[in-house]
Amino acid sequence: MMRRTQTSDSGKDSIRKRIATTILRERLGLEDDWRDPEFEIVLPQRLPPNPGRRITPGDAREIESGLRRLESMGCHKRALFWCVAQLGKQAEDARQGWRFTTKVNEDETKNMEIAHPPSIATREDMVGLITKVGAAADAIKKYRNELILVADAFADTIDLPSGLLTEPQLPEESLAVLLASLHWVKKLASAWESPNATALMKSKGLLPLLAYVWLHAASEEVRIGRRKPRGAAAGRSPYRLSTAAAQEVAEIIHAYKGGEYTANDLNDKLQDFATREPQVFNGLLALVRTLDETARRGSSLD
Repeated sequence: MMRRTQTSDSGKDSIRKRIATTILRERLGLEDDWRDPEFEIVLPQRLPPNPGRRITPGDAREIESGLRRLESMGCHKRALFWCVAQLGKQAEDARQGWRFTTKVNEDETKNMEIAHPPSIATREDMVGLITKVGAAADAIKKYRNELILVADAFADTIDLPSGLLTEPQLPEESLAVLLASLHWVKKLASAWESPNATALMKSKGLLPLLAYVWLHAASEEVRIGRRKPRGAAAGRSPYRLSTAAAQEVAEIIHAYKGGEYTANDLNDKLQDFATREPQVFNGLLALVRTLDETARRGSSLD
């Protein structure tokens, strides 16, 4: 078994932080197809439902009123609808890593949805993987000559593996690539440090709405970094909404998903995320800009 290189606590924290940042990007949808110019983003045309929570007519009126006030600040309603949907239970389950499969019955009305709780490997899980991968590599090396003999004897019926950038021409090459790949897997498993994904993704559904409103509530000079706030605002982070905008968002969140957030709470969340995860925040801004452009382009075609 490969021995794991000793890593200091600070080194482990750094690795865990890099893995956590990658999880954030993936689960916030920043690696999805929306970056492809040919990909069409479908935006809601009305307030999306929130399964698991009853939105009363009064709640709906409050949300719609808040959205209209955000529209007056420059936001587009359909992009806002998309951001609001990220507050819902289905979006939250997806971010937390829940998976849902369907158990099919002959009677389609009796199909059953099965929920699979989120799970993420521990260091102990990876140690077990390293052991198994090492054992597989050792066995392949032990029987390498016999495997090559069989590959030569059945060259017409057992094809060489494909899918690589350059396909191997000989059995010896295929085995060499396989052993190198197993060594790569062992290195990846050895570097693993497990973040607390549940805590990491908590309340992250608020971020798309906050980032989108911030794009329109902050001045252009502050957003693109050409001018710092002056006067009383000079000592504050630029990653904060006006109190009025933050209060509108807080009331929309309360009516749509529940929970008590003050304007200051939301501004702290936005500021902390923007300063601690600047690359992910920039990716999130790129996403909500694309949503905004898509919404406006769709409006011009209506």
